[in-house]
Amino acid sequence: YSVLQPTLFTAKSNYDYFLEEDKRILGIIKKQFDVVYPLIIKEMNKKCINKPNFCSSFIDGTEWINEKDEVFIDFNHVTQKGNEIIVEKLISEIKSHKDLQ
Repeated sequence: YSVLQPTLFTAKSNYDYFLEEDKRILGIIKKQFDVVYPLIIKEMNKKCINKPNFCSSFIDGTEWINEKDEVFIDFNHVTQKGNEIIVEKLISEIKSHKDLQ
């Protein structure tokens, strides 16, 4: 399976605890993700039309983390709790994909 992972920019998670210096950099990085992630999803959806098997191997996990707790270490890396959330969602997604096959 390939997973389009959640990031701070696709999640609705709190990051008030980040250092001010790190918060300033986020604006620049966010612009990149705001452009690239939709393009990836668009290409993924186009490929699904012609290759349905591709869809069963690709998982969009961009919105998996929506916590008020501190789950992000930086814009892309997560804490133990964040990893636990991702694992739970991933197991659920894989099971549902296998049920569809």
